[in-house]
Amino acid sequence: MGRSRARVSVARTIARAVARALAGLGAVPVVAGAQANPQATGPRTRDLAGIWVLDVAKSDFGGIPGPSADTAVYVRDGYTYHVTQRVTSPGRSPVLLAIDWPTDSGSAVSTLPGGATMAVHAHVEQGVQVFTAELSQGGQTATESGRVELSVDGRVMTRLQTVIPPAGEPVKIRLVYTLVHDK
Repeated sequence: MGRSRARVSVARTIARAVARALAGLGAVPVVAGAQANPQATGPRTRDLAGIWVLDVAKSDFGGIPGPSADTAVYVRDGYTYHVTQRVTSPGRSPVLLAIDWPTDSGSAVSTLPGGATMAVHAHVEQGVQVFTAELSQGGQTATESGRVELSVDGRVMTRLQTVIPPAGEPVKIRLVYTLVHDK
């Protein structure tokens, strides 16, 4: 395989991993190892601890095939959420994902299979968590940016995000989750 073909293959692999793993669409299991860097004195968001179910009909996957079901369990541990997702896609076996995510302002780094890493950096603006993430593998990096918004009653979480693969066009994704059980 030539060098340009190898680069395209790596770029496609990262793009798929970003679009599925970071967007919660589930392609590979994630081995998480967070390194939290909280800013305990900064603004805070409401606690997301609980069980959230993806509303597939209200979500927009930006042209990427979406899952048929996605349940995310958020467990708070200090300034980090340990998020476990069970994602079911048509024609595929369910996938279990595990990632770490900052609770408010801070960072979390997760190690993914194949030597990839995901670093999430977040801060709070007017009660909304704004984040950036980098997924790095094989010397290439894909980026993601977005925000996590909660409804006034705290029962609907919307993740608005843009994923930019190393070689490709940005993909805008909207994931809408409903809280089915808190803490």
